[in-house]
Amino acid sequence: MRNGQLKAGYHVQIATENQFILHCAIFQRPTDTRCFLPFLSSFEKQLGGLPDYIGADTGYGGEEDYKYLSGTTKKLPSKHPHLTKKKL
Repeated sequence: MRNGQLKAGYHVQIATENQFILHCAIFQRPTDTRCFLPFLSSFEKQLGGLPDYIGADTGYGGEEDYKYLSGTTKKLPSKHPHLTKKKL
């Protein structure tokens, strides 16, 4: 970051339901996609469980995220286009 470039130093993640904030967390990570699993973990620890439906944009749809959530009964966010096989 000392090369003249400006990059985000922190990312804020927020979980809401019916316009109420349920949980928020701040992460010192270069991209918000690397915040998804730590955020879910802190959400689960603070509130005693995960919501039934987890909505997120496709940037959060990484393979690790799906592996983490596949062991639960929770509905998964949309799969990232790169994770689906194209049919010829």
